[in-house]
Amino acid sequence: MIKRGYASQPLQALLAKTLGGNVLARQLDQTSVSSLTKNTATLTDLWLRDAIYHKTRNTSTSLSSETESGKENHSVVLSLKVIIRTLQKLRFVADDNLYFILLNKIQSVPIKWVSRTGTFITDDKPVELYHELGHMLNSKASRTEDRADLLCLAKFTLGLLTDYSNVVKKRQKIIPNIEFMKTCIDIIIRTGSVTYLQEALQVVDDDALIHYSMVSFYHKTGESLQLRAYLDEHVLISKCIYPELFSPLLMRCIFDFIALDLEEEACRILKFSLHNNMRISSGDLSRLNCLCQKSGMMKLRLLLARDKKYGDADYRVSWKTFQKELCFSDYIKLFEESNVNFFDELHDMDFLQNKLPTEHMNLDGWRSFIEFTKPTPQAPDSLRAFYLNMLLTHITSFRYLGLVTLLWKYLLVDLQMVSDFLNTPRLKEKSNNAGFHILFNSIGKSSAAKLTGYELFAFLKNDYPGLRSNAYPSFDFTESDYCSLIKSTFWGSDHHAAYFYLFQYFADMGHQLITVDDTNTPEWKLPQKLQYIVDIEMAEKYGDQEIKGLVELIRQWYLDNFDSHDQATKIPEDLLRELFGPLYVHNINVGTLASLDRQFSSPSKDFSPNGDYFLVADTENLERLKTTLESIKIQMLE
Repeated sequence: MIKRGYASQPLQALLAKTLGGNVLARQLDQTSVSSLTKNTATLTDLWLRDAIYHKTRNTSTSLSSETESGKENHSVVLSLKVIIRTLQKLRFVADDNLYFILLNKIQSVPIKWVSRTGTFITDDKPVELYHELGHMLNSKASRTEDRADLLCLAKFTLGLLTDYSNVVKKRQKIIPNIEFMKTCIDIIIRTGSVTYLQEALQVVDDDALIHYSMVSFYHKTGESLQLRAYLDEHVLISKCIYPELFSPLLMRCIFDFIALDLEEEACRILKFSLHNNMRISSGDLSRLNCLCQKSGMMKLRLLLARDKKYGDADYRVSWKTFQKELCFSDYIKLFEESNVNFFDELHDMDFLQNKLPTEHMNLDGWRSFIEFTKPTPQAPDSLRAFYLNMLLTHITSFRYLGLVTLLWKYLLVDLQMVSDFLNTPRLKEKSNNAGFHILFNSIGKSSAAKLTGYELFAFLKNDYPGLRSNAYPSFDFTESDYCSLIKSTFWGSDHHAAYFYLFQYFADMGHQLITVDDTNTPEWKLPQKLQYIVDIEMAEKYGDQEIKGLVELIRQWYLDNFDSHDQATKIPEDLLRELFGPLYVHNINVGTLASLDRQFSSPSKDFSPNGDYFLVADTENLERLKTTLESIKIQMLE
């Protein structure tokens, strides 16, 4: 066998046995570049011929000319660009055998290298070869889980890294390639050997790379406590960090901390990453988004939502995924920090009702809760309106009207939140179930709201339109509002106050109940909720059959006066009053209620299907309502 005095024994022996086994080792030993005749030239020889620099092609007919003693007569001049490109092609197609045969031959003779710019490289080991070999070693390491192979690779990589460091120091004009050193570190870390890592760090002279190595090692070995400590003590306070180096690694740490339910640690890392302009890939963003939803880690997604680069619709906070341990006040603070605009943005917040108190607290208890949870004076108007609406929605859902009017008065009069209340209809979500509409829900369930309901209705019907300016939204009664007002009269032995609201409903909305089928045939019928009130609450429970006759008269008028070109014709109020006849009720007050009771009461009807009506409690509710409405009037006039 011909001796090759310039071959690199570690690469030839160790690497060949590790990557290609004994067969490749023998093949390398038997491969000589001393005779490149047409009959003996291999594929790699032909590649090397193509790499011979063209200025020497006329005088160079072989790669080397060796004497019997193994010493060369002259050097071969090769194009570094061609060699690197050939090695890259072999690496991309995973042809390891040819890759290392070619690399071995390159090291078997003295070579003068020509750079990409056409100048000679004074050193016999171009750093570009180190960079390319680093990629190949990393590719091999990523394709094996055998510990013996990984240890051999790590040992060889450690030698390669040391050799590279010496070359860089010798050629002072060269800046160390961080990506290459990172690749070497990654290969060494795959072994999980702290000894190899410490040896590698003795060669590395870069604080950021040292930090990367330690974080990557602790992450690889699953040492969570050491990882957290090192991040806090070194990385998250460092000002010397390469974003392109740390970004993927820190994202992996974030994913690990999410899995360990350590959201605060994950938040600190993500905040650090965003502050240092580390780019997060779309794949990592999608995974982070999914994990946060799955784990309910809203704070992480909040950080993304607040960042200009990632605060688009795809990564906004899904507020349903709040952490279980957060209380209502925490949510309000987070909304304020994130500057959520509830006027313009649609958010499903029904789940927050579960974070509000469910026990039967008295007024003082609710006052304390409100003082603790209310937004700051500097909070956005939309948040203050959202808070007030959420609170009133919750209270009216299960508490009696007396407490509702007490708290409403406390919020608007004592805490001066009139503007916030008037702004609640501007909320993007469920505007028809905000502000005054919420009060009607409570009125409809109360046995002490006949006078209170009428007072609120009269204010909104008669006073509010004249007081309202462009600063506040208008108010339109809904079918649900009318149903609640009608039901507020179904307490005690007489229900005829309901006809006041029925008249108002038919006058305002009766024309909206007509529909036309495919044959242009009109039909007029009550909505399901109102039909139930007529059939069950009035006709069945109170024995009032006159209501059915009245509804039929109104229905017939709309059908008789239907005009296919003008379907929005309202029934004239004078005519509607005639149809109501003695059932027409002009207003509701104490005198009216007494008069209706005398007019329609009889021994056979002296019962209360739904329970007794409480006039005293209604009067108290009425006084609190009037006080609050007066504050609203003053605010709207300013």
